[in-house]
Amino acid sequence: MDRIEFVIARQRLPLGESDRVEPIINGTSLVETVALLEGQDYLPYAGLMPADLFAELQSRTFPVKKVLLGCCCGDYKCSQVCVEMDLQDETVIWRNFTSSNPSVVLNALGPFRFSREAFEEAVRRASVRDGPVRANEWPNEV
Repeated sequence: MDRIEFVIARQRLPLGESDRVEPIINGTSLVETVALLEGQDYLPYAGLMPADLFAELQSRTFPVKKVLLGCCCGDYKCSQVCVEMDLQDETVIWRNFTSSNPSVVLNALGPFRFSREAFEEAVRRASVRDGPVRANEWPNEV
Protein backbone atom coordinates (compact mmCIF):
# COMPACT_ATOMS: atom_id res chain seq x y z
CA MET A 1 0.00 0.00 0.00
CA ASP A 2 1.03 3.58 -0.60
CA ARG A 3 1.37 6.06 2.28
CA ILE A 4 -0.55 9.36 2.46
CA GLU A 5 -0.42 12.37 4.72
CA PHE A 6 -1.74 15.89 4.41
CA VAL A 7 0.49 18.80 5.44
CA ILE A 8 -0.86 22.28 6.10
CA ALA A 9 1.67 25.09 5.74
CA ARG A 10 1.57 28.86 5.27
CA GLN A 11 2.70 29.82 1.77
CA ARG A 12 3.43 33.12 0.04
CA LEU A 13 1.56 33.24 -3.26
CA PRO A 14 0.96 36.15 -5.67
CA LEU A 15 -2.54 36.61 -4.23
CA GLY A 16 -1.10 36.79 -0.69
CA GLU A 17 -0.15 34.49 2.16
CA SER A 18 -2.48 31.69 3.14
CA ASP A 19 -2.50 28.23 4.62
CA ARG A 20 -2.37 25.52 1.96
CA VAL A 21 -2.67 21.77 2.30
CA GLU A 22 -0.66 19.39 0.16
CA PRO A 23 -0.95 15.64 -0.21
CA ILE A 24 2.33 13.90 0.62
CA ILE A 25 2.43 10.51 -1.10
CA ASN A 26 5.11 8.05 -0.03
CA GLY A 27 7.06 10.92 1.54
CA THR A 28 7.00 13.26 -1.47
CA SER A 29 4.81 16.33 -2.02
CA LEU A 30 2.34 15.94 -4.89
CA VAL A 31 3.10 19.58 -5.83
CA GLU A 32 6.75 18.72 -6.35
CA THR A 33 6.03 15.42 -8.11
CA VAL A 34 3.78 17.12 -10.68
CA ALA A 35 6.34 19.89 -11.32
CA LEU A 36 9.06 17.30 -11.96
CA LEU A 37 6.80 15.26 -14.27
CA GLU A 38 6.04 18.42 -16.23
CA GLY A 39 9.76 19.23 -16.47
CA GLN A 40 9.23 22.60 -14.77
CA ASP A 41 11.93 24.62 -13.03
CA TYR A 42 9.31 26.24 -10.79
CA LEU A 43 6.21 24.99 -8.96
CA PRO A 44 3.21 25.63 -11.23
CA TYR A 45 0.72 24.40 -8.62
CA ALA A 46 0.03 24.95 -4.95
CA GLY A 47 -1.98 23.07 -2.41
CA LEU A 48 -5.58 24.07 -1.87
CA MET A 49 -6.87 25.96 1.14
CA PRO A 50 -7.67 23.35 3.81
CA ALA A 51 -11.45 23.82 3.71
CA ASP A 52 -11.44 23.49 -0.10
CA LEU A 53 -9.35 20.30 -0.17
CA PHE A 54 -11.23 18.54 2.62
CA ALA A 55 -14.56 19.49 1.00
CA GLU A 56 -13.24 18.01 -2.28
CA LEU A 57 -12.43 14.72 -0.54
CA GLN A 58 -16.02 14.27 0.66
CA SER A 59 -18.28 12.35 -1.70
CA ARG A 60 -21.08 9.85 -1.61
CA THR A 61 -20.63 8.41 -5.09
CA PHE A 62 -17.51 6.73 -6.45
CA PRO A 63 -15.46 6.82 -8.58
CA VAL A 64 -15.46 10.60 -8.68
CA LYS A 65 -13.13 13.30 -10.10
CA LYS A 66 -11.62 15.54 -7.39
CA VAL A 67 -9.41 18.66 -7.45
CA LEU A 68 -6.18 18.15 -5.47
CA LEU A 69 -4.00 21.13 -6.47
CA GLY A 70 -4.59 24.63 -7.79
CA CYS A 71 -2.55 27.25 -9.60
CA CYS A 72 0.55 28.70 -7.91
CA CYS A 73 -1.05 32.15 -8.26
CA GLY A 74 -3.30 31.18 -5.35
CA ASP A 75 -6.57 30.90 -7.28
CA TYR A 76 -7.31 27.19 -7.50
CA LYS A 77 -9.84 27.82 -10.27
CA CYS A 78 -7.09 29.24 -12.53
CA SER A 79 -5.54 25.81 -13.19
CA GLN A 80 -5.91 22.48 -11.45
CA VAL A 81 -4.63 18.97 -11.00
CA CYS A 82 -7.46 16.48 -10.58
CA VAL A 83 -7.63 12.81 -9.71
CA GLU A 84 -10.21 10.08 -10.05
CA MET A 85 -10.86 8.86 -6.52
CA ASP A 86 -12.43 5.48 -5.84
CA LEU A 87 -13.47 4.31 -2.40
CA GLN A 88 -13.70 0.60 -1.72
CA ASP A 89 -14.35 -1.31 1.49
CA GLU A 90 -10.73 -1.24 2.66
CA THR A 91 -8.95 0.84 0.02
CA VAL A 92 -8.88 4.37 -1.40
CA ILE A 93 -7.52 4.53 -4.96
CA TRP A 94 -6.25 7.66 -6.72
CA ARG A 95 -5.77 7.19 -10.48
CA ASN A 96 -6.14 8.98 -13.82
CA PHE A 97 -4.50 12.24 -12.75
CA THR A 98 -5.23 15.14 -15.12
CA SER A 99 -4.27 18.78 -15.47
CA SER A 100 -6.56 21.56 -16.64
CA ASN A 101 -3.71 22.42 -19.05
CA PRO A 102 -4.37 20.18 -22.09
CA SER A 103 -0.65 20.07 -22.96
CA VAL A 104 0.16 18.45 -19.59
CA VAL A 105 -0.07 14.65 -19.48
CA LEU A 106 0.18 12.99 -16.08
CA ASN A 107 -0.05 9.34 -17.15
CA ALA A 108 3.09 8.45 -15.18
CA LEU A 109 1.43 9.47 -11.92
CA GLY A 110 -0.26 6.71 -9.93
CA PRO A 111 -2.33 4.81 -9.45
CA PHE A 112 -1.94 5.05 -5.69
CA ARG A 113 -3.66 2.68 -3.29
CA PHE A 114 -4.10 3.70 0.32
CA SER A 115 -5.54 1.77 3.21
CA ARG A 116 -8.96 3.34 3.76
CA GLU A 117 -8.33 3.47 7.49
CA ALA A 118 -4.94 5.19 7.03
CA PHE A 119 -6.39 7.61 4.45
CA GLU A 120 -9.26 8.66 6.71
CA GLU A 121 -6.83 9.04 9.62
CA ALA A 122 -4.56 11.24 7.45
CA VAL A 123 -7.50 13.50 6.63
CA ARG A 124 -8.46 13.77 10.31
CA ARG A 125 -4.90 14.42 11.44
CA ALA A 126 -3.63 16.83 8.78
CA SER A 127 -0.45 18.21 10.32
CA VAL A 128 0.50 21.87 10.49
CA ARG A 129 4.13 22.63 9.58
CA ASP A 130 6.25 25.78 9.41
CA GLY A 131 6.57 25.40 5.63
CA PRO A 132 5.76 23.02 2.79
CA VAL A 133 7.55 19.67 2.47
CA ARG A 134 10.14 19.92 -0.33
CA ALA A 135 13.01 17.72 -1.50
CA ASN A 136 14.36 20.53 -3.73
CA GLU A 137 14.63 24.32 -3.71
CA TRP A 138 12.26 26.06 -6.13
CA PRO A 139 12.80 29.63 -7.36
CA ASN A 140 9.20 30.70 -6.82
CA GLU A 141 9.42 29.70 -3.13
CA VAL A 142 12.70 31.40 -2.22
